[in-house]
Amino acid sequence: MSLLFDSVPSTTTAPESISPDRAMPHLRWELVFDGVWLARHDGRFAGMVQGTPGEKMKLTDARGNLCGLYASFDDARDALVARSN
Repeated sequence: MSLLFDSVPSTTTAPESISPDRAMPHLRWELVFDGVWLARHDGRFAGMVQGTPGEKMKLTDARGNLCGLYASFDDARDALVARSN
């Protein structure tokens, strides 16, 4: 069984100065197995976060490029969203 959740910017926290075409993309996240989350945008692979609690989380983009190491899954997820803009 896999776990799915979406990361969508909150309309209450999204800056008003961002135009709709520059808004953060809608990413759908899936926990495929312990410590590995896949992100998809419009059904296409957008990136991956790997790691376990207490360790740095490794973020790679859709091309497999290392984007960095992050303290938490949330930090890595937010970094991928920011890179997608």
